[in-house]
Amino acid sequence: MNLNIKLSEEQMMERQQNIARLKENEWIQIFLEQNHLDASFVEENSGVLLQWIKSVSACRNCKGLDYCVQKIRGKATKLKIDDSGFLNEYYASCQYEQKRDQQLAHQSKFRFSHMSLNDYLIDLNDACFLSAAKEKDYMAAYTQSVSSIPLNQGVYLYGNPGTGKSYLMKGICNYYAKNNKSVSFVQVPLLIQELKQFMTDNDYRQRVMNHLRYSDVLVLDDIGAESITQWTRDEILLPVLDERMNKGMKTYFTSNYSMEELEQQYRLVNKPNNTIASLRILERIRTLSKPVELSGKSRR
Repeated sequence: MNLNIKLSEEQMMERQQNIARLKENEWIQIFLEQNHLDASFVEENSGVLLQWIKSVSACRNCKGLDYCVQKIRGKATKLKIDDSGFLNEYYASCQYEQKRDQQLAHQSKFRFSHMSLNDYLIDLNDACFLSAAKEKDYMAAYTQSVSSIPLNQGVYLYGNPGTGKSYLMKGICNYYAKNNKSVSFVQVPLLIQELKQFMTDNDYRQRVMNHLRYSDVLVLDDIGAESITQWTRDEILLPVLDERMNKGMKTYFTSNYSMEELEQQYRLVNKPNNTIASLRILERIRTLSKPVELSGKSRR
């Protein structure tokens, strides 16, 4: 079907003005030269070319992904001539998107993770780490945590909320992932909620448990803050810690409680073998990690 839409005089004038501007545009001239095309190509494809110029112009002075105004964030419109001589549009990652992809390449090494997208950008050499390390209390915790990387034993990082424990452990996780280690970062309270939600899904539970058992590096974040029951303690945490202790696998923890306080947390009132079960948990945590206190003011 041949659609012949007649333009008004005003529309015709606007079209001719656009075509004239396109013919004078530097990017259009380069495109025509590279593809051995003449000016008639501009007249035949003025609509597509005009949108392309708008896209290119928007990218020209862009300062980063946070300032992107493209229809698809981080994607620039590109043009190419196919083998039949037709003009095709496609989207390609801009320089900032390519850089972000490189920065996030290690994300594939995470087997299970409660980290946000921005958390994968945390680097142990970040300025915020170096700035915080000037504080005496943070410097000691930062140094001991980083020094644990080549050792067999992890770190049990504890202290008041907001002191930067989780942030530091996320940086540790990224370091391991960038060095080709499989990693799991688990917010323990959230993990327990998810497992309760999928209580009847045995495949999901087994898959998650295997990630926690067998990742080269595991971080159990905010341990002790979960809703503690005999099930969460003895059926979830204990099997994971037992497996990792027996195989000497690198394990880290963060908590608002010292190890002694955590032991009290896991003592459930009016439950048989209460004290023994709590001691079993703490024995494995002590074997897997060295206690390091991160005190000081909240950094949130």
